[in-house]
This record gives sequence, C-alpha cells and structure tokens, in this order.
Amino acid sequence: MEKKIGATVKLKKILVRNLKKAAAKIAEPEILTNNWKEILEDESIDIVIEVMGGIEPAKTYIMEALKAGKNVVTPNKDLVASHGGELLDCAAANQCDFLFEAAVAGGIPIIRPLKQCLTGNHLSEIVGIVNGTTNFILTKMTQENMEFAAKQYNLMLKTPSQGKNGSGVMPHSMRKDGTVSKGSIYLWTAGFFPGSLWYISDFLGDKSLQDSALVYTRKMEPCKTFTDNHDIGFMMYCSYGNANRFAPKTEYEDILTESAKSLCTRFRPKAGVIQSWNGFRSWHGDKVYDFPVIIDNMMNLELLFHASKVTGDDTYKKVAVSHAEKVMKNQIRKDYSHYHIIYYDKETGAPIKGETSQGYSDNSCWSRGQSWGIYGFTLCYRETGDKRFLKTAQGMADHYLDHPNLPSDKVAWWDFNAWEEGYVPGVRSKASITPVLYRDASAAACTASALMELSTYVKGAKSKKYLEGAKQILHSLGSPAYRAKLGENANFILMHSTGAIPHGGEIDVPLTYADYYFVEALHRYNKLLNNEPLF
Repeated sequence: MEKKIGATVKLKKILVRNLKKAAAKIAEPEILTNNWKEILEDESIDIVIEVMGGIEPAKTYIMEALKAGKNVVTPNKDLVASHGGELLDCAAANQCDFLFEAAVAGGIPIIRPLKQCLTGNHLSEIVGIVNGTTNFILTKMTQENMEFAAKQYNLMLKTPSQGKNGSGVMPHSMRKDGTVSKGSIYLWTAGFFPGSLWYISDFLGDKSLQDSALVYTRKMEPCKTFTDNHDIGFMMYCSYGNANRFAPKTEYEDILTESAKSLCTRFRPKAGVIQSWNGFRSWHGDKVYDFPVIIDNMMNLELLFHASKVTGDDTYKKVAVSHAEKVMKNQIRKDYSHYHIIYYDKETGAPIKGETSQGYSDNSCWSRGQSWGIYGFTLCYRETGDKRFLKTAQGMADHYLDHPNLPSDKVAWWDFNAWEEGYVPGVRSKASITPVLYRDASAAACTASALMELSTYVKGAKSKKYLEGAKQILHSLGSPAYRAKLGENANFILMHSTGAIPHGGEIDVPLTYADYYFVEALHRYNKLLNNEPLF
C-alpha cells in the first residue's frame, strides 16, 4: 500500500469502549483510547476509519472528523443510507473525502464504477441493486431455518423425561455435559417448547410436528389455575394460545379464559398493577421486598386481551391497560430504557424504588428486559390503538437499535451497560465477578419478532428501520455464529443466550425462549414477504 500511494501509513489510535479488555488482544495497547477527543484533536491523524456500525454515535464522530478536516472511510450501510447526503455535503464543505463502497454478486464494487468509470454517461435511473445479504434473507432465511428447526426439534422429541416421576418434560436449556435440561410444566418457560412446535409445524405443514405440539400443549392444562406468580401468561398463551391460533377449538378458549382469571388474582387495585413475584431479596443486602413488579410482566398481557375478546368481558382488558400504564409511568425511564423491577408499597400502592434482578445494575439497561418492553408495548398498541403505547414501543426500540454499545450484528450484549463507568452491581450480585461480556441471543430474537410487528404500525423511514433491524438480527441468528450444528447444542436451535448472570446461572447457553422468539420472528417475516396480515 505504501509503495502504491507513496506515503507512510501508520495506525495511530484505536477507539475502544473497554481499554482493559481490548489491551489483552493487541501487541501495542498504547495506541488504544476510550477518549474520542484524542483522535479528533490529533493533527497528525489524516484518515479516520469508522467500523462501529449503527447510526449513533458513528454519525456524530464522522461529522466531527470531517469538520476537523480529516478524511473518513466507512462500511456503515445503515448510516450512509440514512445520512449519506448530509455527510457528503459536510466533506465537501471541509475539502476532505467521505468514502464508502457497496458490493454485489459476491464482492464486485458498484459505487466507484458508477462515480468514476461511468462519468461520461448520463444515468437517468437505477432500478435496483440486490446485495448478498438481501438475497440470502429473501430466498433462504425463513425456509432453511425452519427446516433446520424441524430437524433439531425432531431430535429433541426423542429425549426422555427427567426428574422425580418424570416430571421434567419441557426442554429448558443445556446441562454442562451437553445434554438437554428439562423442567416441570410449572416452570415459567414450559410453554415455549410446544409454542415453537406450533410455529414450525404450521410453517412447514408438518402434521407429525403438529401432533407433537398438541401432545405437549395438553401437558400444560393443569397450569390454568396457577397463581403463584405472573408467569401463567408465558406458560399458557405460548402453548394454548398458539394451539388456538393454528388449530382452534372451543375448549382451548375455555382454558385460556380460566388462565386469564388466574392471572387476574394477582392484580392489586391500589397500585393498578399485576404483582409479579411474592417477594424479592435485593442484591444490595438482606431486605426483602414483598411487592415486586418486573418488566417481563408486559408479555403476559396478551392473555388478558385475548380473554376480553372471546368473553366480551372487558375486565381483563382493563387490568392489562392499567398495568401497562403504570409500567409506562413508573418503570420506563426518560431515555426509554427501563428498570427491571419496581417495588410497590402494599398498603398505599405507591412505587418505592427501581432495582434489578437480572440486569448488571439498577440503573443499567438489561437487554432482554428491553426486548420484553418493546414486544409488550407493541402488543398493547395492537390491542388498544392507544398511541401512548406505540410511542413507548418506538422509544424502547430506538433505544435498542441506536445504542452505542449494540454490536454491528445487532445481537445485544446481555446488558447494554455492563462494566461501564457509573454502573455498579449490588454487593450480592454475581455480575461483579463475571468480567466477560456475553451476548444474549434470546434478547435479540424477541426484539426481532417485536420489530417485525412494530414495523407494520409506522410508516416511512421508521417502518424501514424496524424491519431492516429485524431482518439483520434474523440474518445474524441464522448464521453459524449463533445457529447450532445439527444434533449439537442439546438439539436447541440457537446458541449464546444468557439467562441470569447476577444469579450465576444460564450463561452462554441455549434457552428455549430464544428458539421460540426466533421461529416466531421467522414465521412473522414469512407473512410479511407474502403480504399477509400478522394477526
């Protein structure tokens, strides 16, 4: 390169988020910095290469670099598509270069030939350029991944029950020896396996898998009277809700209505919310709070909306709306991140404080909690048409997609703020002794499914942003980086999920709900491709 350009090329600085982590990976750690100003104010740096991905802070950094007279090179397609004109104008005004390229047909550059080789031609129209990523999504993403899911789950169906009297029947995660771990029907994740079978069998028209879906769904019926916590929504709507969607029967409606009645027993009128757990011991000491409400509870509201529709009794819907309103008021922050837990006073119904159970710190943004919120407020808008819920869903989605710590493949770290300055775990939390930043495929899968739906409720650039974000997540999850090999990963579809680092469990493992929201997102995407309504 130096011979061709007649100049010396030297790498002066690398901007990183975590100096300690990055220093362990390179031979010259002295070139690392976490201060953008060091690069911006260094007059010896002529070229800035941006590889962060996403819109912000990449756009701000590029604009500042161009205004400082530095040339910029980027592969950031999202940014160029959204703000390319503005950045090119800035480069021209400051007499420097803003360079980028796109490729088609396996690596053939397209932008430079258009700008330079065809200068003498008058181009009146470019009909369309389909790149490899788009082509892969359109032709292979849904079909190939669903076929793979069917193969994995057929293997899963051959694994035996576990535990005392064979009560462990529902696949949950993977043991240290690589075999599947199973839980009882009363585990909060029990409904996901039959739900995944329903989605896969419907997509492929697989009668055998549908029969298996029905068998595992029927195992869940005793849970219709479960009142020990809020998880009956996960348990029953993912199983019987999907059974009723794909093979409706009156008896399923009755079971779902009974389940909704059970969930409503946990509604506390003074506070206007559904109590999640019976108690939680704070990570900061020994204090036990007896009225915790967690963001996950937003996912259970779909069961209540459904019950009102089939019975004509709006009591269920009123409970759901009240809960969503209080979460929106007390649990969602101004920047549209969230508190995992809000503690309420049982006597007065007033909120006490916000903390976390599964996030890095009380003030951090736990990635799966963020996905629960995006999904939950999106479904609340679907069921009510209330624009407040749509605004909240969009705000939470934007917080996820635009977060400076979101990796370029859009599969989030388990917490957006883990190990950042200003974020401190509780003294009993094991987050403080888990220095590795793990991804959470389950958060990404749930976000993708929610974004598919959210994209249909907005227009223009917002709709495109959410749909493209969902597609990029699906492309990433369907790649070898996250999708398991056939017969491996305890026969789950996705690898690299994170369950509960503060509790010291389910770290970098497959999780049944990651698979569920992945196949749900694929199922939804296929409907959008075929111009079919999602609901």
